[in-house]
Amino acid sequence: MSEEDGVRLLLDSVARGRASVNDAIETISLQRVSDILVHELLYRSCANEVADGSHSEIPVVLILDGPSGQVEKRIVLGHGGSELPQTLLHIDAVDAAMCLFGPREAAVAPSLVLDWPNLWPDLDAFRPKHVVPPAVLELGYRITQTLARRTDPDLGRLAIQYGSDKWGAHRYTPLYEHHLSNFTNQQIRLLEIGVGGGETAEGGASLRMWKHFFPRGLIFGIDIFDKSAVVEQRISTHQVDQGDRAALDSFAREFGPFDVVIDDGSHYSSDVITSFQALFPHVRPGGTYVVEDLQFSYWPFFGGNHADFTDPSTSMGFLKQLIDGLNHMELLASGERVSRPTDGWISGMHFYHNIAFLEKFGNREPSPLARAVERLADSNIGGDGLMRTWEVRE
Repeated sequence: MSEEDGVRLLLDSVARGRASVNDAIETISLQRVSDILVHELLYRSCANEVADGSHSEIPVVLILDGPSGQVEKRIVLGHGGSELPQTLLHIDAVDAAMCLFGPREAAVAPSLVLDWPNLWPDLDAFRPKHVVPPAVLELGYRITQTLARRTDPDLGRLAIQYGSDKWGAHRYTPLYEHHLSNFTNQQIRLLEIGVGGGETAEGGASLRMWKHFFPRGLIFGIDIFDKSAVVEQRISTHQVDQGDRAALDSFAREFGPFDVVIDDGSHYSSDVITSFQALFPHVRPGGTYVVEDLQFSYWPFFGGNHADFTDPSTSMGFLKQLIDGLNHMELLASGERVSRPTDGWISGMHFYHNIAFLEKFGNREPSPLARAVERLADSNIGGDGLMRTWEVRE
């Protein structure tokens, strides 16, 4: 079983309860599950911040109790040599999995035993033989908070922490929190077009930010360049050209459907339009499709148009054409507008400075008034008479 399959099996098992998690641990193996849990604990607990270089080397052993045994995982805080005795943090593996990957309301911090050997006072000197370093106490505190999921992650702070330009170069994180916070407690699939780092193997800052913000989520990134170097637990990358509709559809059929799709790719209007046409059908009902950096829609060297703001070949012009589809049930059959496949599925569109959020949900609310207008269009009653008739009915 691959690491990716193990993570997915563990994520699926927590929704069915402790017995299912026990079975998953037996299937995956306690050793591999421990690797998954410790990675997640340290990732979300920001252990890199705790590991202050001013400390001596502090060995910490995490002991995870499984259904049929124990596993010890050793981590080191700080730098340099030290003869300090190791600290033990004792956690139940099933409890940790339920807390990390289960619904938030089920997350109750399991018993975390902090055992510092030889901590008891030296009776001759009446003083502690060893003092627990603050870094160890802070790590224990952060792990406890992470397991209890007592605090909401601040997306702006996460963007700064991981180096995402969604805060700083842009002001997107408050908007993302407003539109996507309802997903933070769900087992979602998020796809971002554009991994970052240009032609290099680097990038992935936003993918890591999303991984932290959505603790139960699987994060996918596609890029025209190979970004396999940024792959890690719960993050996968795939080399796909966002201008190739067939390749996008094939990718989405294999790894979708998605709850959130974010286009932060080339920003060329033709690519933005192609990506939307290929991927929006693979967004789950209730999901959200996001298009970033819409300023490129007005710049000719990115396929934009700075003179005709309704040009349908530009990103903004294309999106503007979708707005009337929100009211497609109100439109008369005799009108000139051509219906679109998205008419019955886009339930909301929200435009902000350089970014748009499109909500997908069934949009087929019937309109008896529009149908009545249509039937009486050629009669002598006219609009005023129809409205008087409607008011009487109301």
